[in-house]
Amino acid sequence: MNFIKLLMNHFQLNQGYYRALERVFLISKESLEKQLEFLSIPLQNRLISPNILSNNFAFFSEINMLLLLLQGANINDLSEGYSSGCTNWLSSNLEQNKAFQYAYIRYSLKGDRKNDLLIGTDERFKGILKLYSTINNSQYLKSNNVTMYAIFSQDIYTYGQYLIDNNRNFFTSIFSIENEKIDFRISDEINNTQDGLENHKDNRISSYYKVAKKGYLTTLSNVASLPVFDISLESSNELNLGYLVGFLYWSYIFECYLNKLNPFDI
Repeated sequence: MNFIKLLMNHFQLNQGYYRALERVFLISKESLEKQLEFLSIPLQNRLISPNILSNNFAFFSEINMLLLLLQGANINDLSEGYSSGCTNWLSSNLEQNKAFQYAYIRYSLKGDRKNDLLIGTDERFKGILKLYSTINNSQYLKSNNVTMYAIFSQDIYTYGQYLIDNNRNFFTSIFSIENEKIDFRISDEINNTQDGLENHKDNRISSYYKVAKKGYLTTLSNVASLPVFDISLESSNELNLGYLVGFLYWSYIFECYLNKLNPFDI
């Protein structure tokens, strides 16, 4: 604290008292803000996060937006994706409202199948699927409904046989990305016609991901006989991330209302 006082005094001596206050910004947790009240920093120059950040904390909170911005995310596109998606998710036309359809089918399936596995086909889905499963478990775990998440293909050895053996208790959702921002190509030497493997005409990395995803869908639906949701994002950008956040957020709310539960009481 003494160091902060000295630093602030030096800044005010050089800039002037009020001009210094206008140019100082406080980014801290709530507990630290109280200790720094003596600095008299204007409220508009403060960005304060709660003392406890949990998995239930708002995705679009100011502190989250700042962290995303610092990591290079386009928060304008993120917000636009969420806003444009909500036009569909809040539509009274249930034939077009995919968020409600997803919620209603989940609600119907949970009567017979207690376990739900969220599958991401890319490591980038891990954070949001973890958050969505945590929120669902906070609400439904007391009813013995369990939501888990996995990333395929690395987790396929963990869950593959388990899903087949317990297919009566599970339903799954597969999340994938259709088009990459940067799509690498595999050199022609890889497609060796002498190795006995299928030779793909399209040698982009994304095309191999699509083949793998098709294999997951076929195996889960035809071999394991599981109900499978196929949820695809058009591209791996902030616009589609905002769209996905809105989709999961409102489907969770709709499902809670169908179960006569308060979606915010977790």
